[in-house]
Amino acid sequence: MTAFPWSRGEPATDWSALENFNRESTALLRLWRGFMTARCFVAVVLLLLQAVAYALGQPMQPAAIALTVGYIAVTSLAARFAPFRAPVRGFGAPWLSTIGVDLVTFTALQLMQIGSINYTPLFALPVLMGAVLGTGAVGLGTTAAVTLLLLGHAGWYWLQQPQTPPHASCKRRSPAPACSWWRCSRTNWRVGSLAKKRSRSATGSRRRCMRW
Repeated sequence: MTAFPWSRGEPATDWSALENFNRESTALLRLWRGFMTARCFVAVVLLLLQAVAYALGQPMQPAAIALTVGYIAVTSLAARFAPFRAPVRGFGAPWLSTIGVDLVTFTALQLMQIGSINYTPLFALPVLMGAVLGTGAVGLGTTAAVTLLLLGHAGWYWLQQPQTPPHASCKRRSPAPACSWWRCSRTNWRVGSLAKKRSRSATGSRRRCMRW
């Protein structure tokens, strides 16, 4: 019985189909540079998104702008000076300097979310990086971390909502239909009694006329 590749720490991607695994592999280097360029592009787009939101009338968020500018600086430095080490075989310095920074930045932006901007799709980038540039354990661990972060944010958002008893609205609204029904029944009873009195008086006047 053979063990799974991820249990032996082997790459999740079939690197042998590209080239022999070494630090001078041009195919792996292109993948690494592609992801680093994508991170820089996402950082610039996030800064432009903050500017567009402010131009549309939303309040300025100094913390989000500072975080985005810092993310641009970190991604630029990583693309220029980060050592090329693929595949990522653990949650050490290579993982923390790239995927870990992305997770922290996107989680902070999601927590500071104001308006209709949703940063959830950005978590696809670290998941893809972990699956392509790392081993199976790294890919599964990154996916699990993203899942836990999103579940934690959903639970925190649910706790921030005002909790109302399930039957409170029914208890508050129940007297209104009862009062309206009681008023309608009372009005009908009055109209019916007046109609009976009028019919009795009309019958009595007719009998008097017939006597005369």
